[in-house]
Amino acid sequence: MNIGRKYRWLLYGLLPVLVTLGMAIADDSNRSLPEPDRSFIRQAAKDSLWHISLGELALKQAAGGNIRKYGEDMILGNRRIQADIQSLAKKKGVDLEIDQDPLQNQTLEHLSREPGAGFDRQYISLMIDEQEKSERLYREEADHGQDRETRGFAGGVLPWIDTQLKRARDILLGIPQPFLK
Repeated sequence: MNIGRKYRWLLYGLLPVLVTLGMAIADDSNRSLPEPDRSFIRQAAKDSLWHISLGELALKQAAGGNIRKYGEDMILGNRRIQADIQSLAKKKGVDLEIDQDPLQNQTLEHLSREPGAGFDRQYISLMIDEQEKSERLYREEADHGQDRETRGFAGGVLPWIDTQLKRARDILLGIPQPFLK
């Protein structure tokens, strides 16, 4: 009975230490996400918001129905991606404070002043560049990411990006060339 009391007091004395150690280990698991994976999550979040903004502009400005449809699909697809990124970021302890990019704001302003077919050509050309950039970003993470879950997320989005890139290229080929005088 006397031995039981000794162990009980020992246990009570060690309990705060064990709880603190457990919390430190749990907190460290979030910080252990390698910086390249953290950087990917932040950049993917920023890019998806940018693509949503461009898609919203396409819904308002596009002359061609295929451009409006592409813009709509960019909004829907990137909202799903954004939701998944936010969930992944929260789980991995990645802060997603995203600052507005001045160059992106200037691009939106420029495109919003471009009428009809001129907008269509510039928008879809920009989306080809953006999808190529996204494809490189996601491929790099899928092939070389250190965190298994982040790598899996990137690999899961790649087919959609590849499809949208091909689609944008096909749309561009269908837009009539402007006449040069």
